[in-house]
Amino acid sequence: MIGDMNRVSIIVPAYNCARFLEAAINSVLAQSAPNFELIVVDDGSTDNTLAVAPDKANIDARVRVFSQEHSGKPAVARNAGIRQATGDFIAFLDGDDLYAPDRIARVAEVFAKFPDLDLVFHDVLLTDELGQPQGETFLAQNEYLSRAGRHLEDQGHDVYLCKNTFYAFMSTEIGGFNTDCVTVRVSALLRQPEWFSEDLTLMEDYDLWFRLVQNGRCAFLNAPLSCYRRYGTSMSSQTKQFALDQYTAHQRNFERAKPCLNAKQRRLMRRKLSSMQSSIGYQHCLAENPEAARKAYRLSFAISPSVRAIIGLGKTFLPRRLLRWLRNSRKGGVRTYTTH
Repeated sequence: MIGDMNRVSIIVPAYNCARFLEAAINSVLAQSAPNFELIVVDDGSTDNTLAVAPDKANIDARVRVFSQEHSGKPAVARNAGIRQATGDFIAFLDGDDLYAPDRIARVAEVFAKFPDLDLVFHDVLLTDELGQPQGETFLAQNEYLSRAGRHLEDQGHDVYLCKNTFYAFMSTEIGGFNTDCVTVRVSALLRQPEWFSEDLTLMEDYDLWFRLVQNGRCAFLNAPLSCYRRYGTSMSSQTKQFALDQYTAHQRNFERAKPCLNAKQRRLMRRKLSSMQSSIGYQHCLAENPEAARKAYRLSFAISPSVRAIIGLGKTFLPRRLLRWLRNSRKGGVRTYTTH
């Protein structure tokens, strides 16, 4: 277990989540490992968020509450929380999610057993708005262990050390992990030129995880130790913004990764970026913005030629009435379950 000199600082960005925040805070206060501080950063909420959090701080001195003007970006609130942190490790929990009671303790055991680690991540249980489980866990539904297996070293007790090839796997196949699932050593954060990129509204977490994994050692704990709510008004429901920021985060990572990738891996990354640009083109089509859609589809084809880009580009020249019919007869877009 993490000792007295190794406190964990848990950062909770909160915006208009009063109906969930008490449960989120309670899930932290119920941790079996007591050596933590909980930092709630209110991002200019207009609901009862600023009443819920101070009530908890008055009861438990480990809870600290800060408020700022509304930024509309989780990155800004998380960075503000990091600046206030006093622990040796930083963990994250969104204001509408939950920790399992042994989340901190189990992650702490991994850091204690492997003291050179910079980052530990685990799986997450997906739930609906009411907290009811929705099928398999996030990583299980993506067959994570079987797909990542050759890039992991099994240490027993559900702990896997990430090999040197893990960063390339992360860049080309499964790109990242939910923010609630990550605990990072403060010294690793301090080596970064920036923490969460504040020019991104979404995917700012993936951008940071890419950088941390590329430059440090990490481990996977194969257990669902947090619960992630999926519902219509969460940040992750912003499909168009997700598509734009997803591309930006992965494109930046591609520029950093190119020197350490082989030709096949670079092709895989270009295909991924091309697909993301096609998703952006599709979102512009839904918004009836054919000029922006054409630009996205052309860029998609330039990055890596595909039939999808050609078909998408062709659709942008159809009459808008027909485009509306196609939009109403087919559902599509990008998946948005990894970032609030």
